[in-house]
Amino acid sequence: MKNFKLLTLLASVFLLGFYACDDEANITNVSAVKSNRLQEITSNFTSSYAQFKDGNELLELAKIYSELGDQERQDYQKNLPFQNLQSYLTELHKPFDGFQTRDEFVNYLKDSDYLQLITQKEDGVEKVVPVSPSYHFAVNFINKDKILKVGNTFQKYLGVYMVEADNYNALLLINEGNLDRSGLKYSVVVESVENINLRNELDVTYYQEAIDDNSFCKNDRRIEWTIGFYSNNFTDINNVTVKHFTRKAFIEPYKKGIPCVWYRYSTPTYWNNCNLSGTLLVNGSPNVFTFTVADATVNTDHFERSHFVFAGSPANTYNYTWSSKRSSLSHQGMGGIWLESY
Repeated sequence: MKNFKLLTLLASVFLLGFYACDDEANITNVSAVKSNRLQEITSNFTSSYAQFKDGNELLELAKIYSELGDQERQDYQKNLPFQNLQSYLTELHKPFDGFQTRDEFVNYLKDSDYLQLITQKEDGVEKVVPVSPSYHFAVNFINKDKILKVGNTFQKYLGVYMVEADNYNALLLINEGNLDRSGLKYSVVVESVENINLRNELDVTYYQEAIDDNSFCKNDRRIEWTIGFYSNNFTDINNVTVKHFTRKAFIEPYKKGIPCVWYRYSTPTYWNNCNLSGTLLVNGSPNVFTFTVADATVNTDHFERSHFVFAGSPANTYNYTWSSKRSSLSHQGMGGIWLESY
């Protein structure tokens, strides 16, 4: 039944025009050929995971997916025949609203492979964040175990790594901490190529905090905007490795109360005036990319926009510099306060 719902959704979605922005065009339409291919590839997914004939098919779907509009991407994800990672993370956050003590957070997150409690360097406040988030284009199709299947091989995406196995169960207990001891094949598949002052290892985060009542953290709210320019190492069926560059930007609404722990939550979230541009130097030669989209409102705890912008050889040298990072961001709980970045 869920497969039927997905195909029905896709048949109606592709009657619409989608916004896709790059250095050549502001608006493109997903062609009938591409919509048929998306349906064809997705119809082969199982109720447990996404499976692809080969790596080229995975790349093909990822590129079609990147051309969808904001709401169409969310609808596509919601109607997958299996529970994807992002949906599972949203589900794991739901109990936090009922927690009254820090110990409840600690006990809930103890030994979790999905969420962890960290202390922010800038203010010493604790925050719940994902464990080993990946910025590879394949993560749009991984299940809650962070796994998909390509050909006869299962792949798990952990941070900058991708680990492979012939058996699904062999990957279930694998994490970044035991990769070296696992005996399984793994490789680095994600790299940052930005010429910026990194706030953390792979991205830069801009955030605004809005406070309704500053009495011991009660009712604090904030919005976080994360942007990054990444190369995804991808080896095709001819065993040729290509760097596929993607520009990613996403927003996440946060809240905290008593105790003082930040965590994501689902709420109407607004993303206006979005304009991202920058220059990728390839062996010193400039390639300029511009990304603008229509304003959007979605009810979610994680709202992402990502697009393929360039493909090149690993033998080249690359460096990316942002020239514009403009957005207006907020969510319902922020009481009219907006993050304005230029």
